[in-house]
Amino acid sequence: MGKILYLLPGLNLYTDTYGLLTTSDPKHIIKCFSTLIQSKGGIQVDGTSLTSQDALQTLMCYPMTAKAAQSLLDPADKQNVPKAVNLVSSLAKVSEQEVLKVPSLNA
Repeated sequence: MGKILYLLPGLNLYTDTYGLLTTSDPKHIIKCFSTLIQSKGGIQVDGTSLTSQDALQTLMCYPMTAKAAQSLLDPADKQNVPKAVNLVSSLAKVSEQEVLKVPSLNA
């Protein structure tokens, strides 16, 4: 997970040579990612902006209902660790194969 997350601004950048996160609070990293993806500005990764709308469309490729995806992306409760973990793990389960079937998500 560290190899993916270390590229994202606003997160703990201290990883070892194997990409392991060097924190005593891994749920903090997951909550930070969740908060960033839920925000209106989204996340900037290598010049590409990832917004909550992008995450919504991606989650619906999983497949997940629009209502369930919107629930995970609701920024109302930023301290909800189970919801943040569910969001990150759901995004991680979406395969490139599924996303590439949707032309607007290719970028």
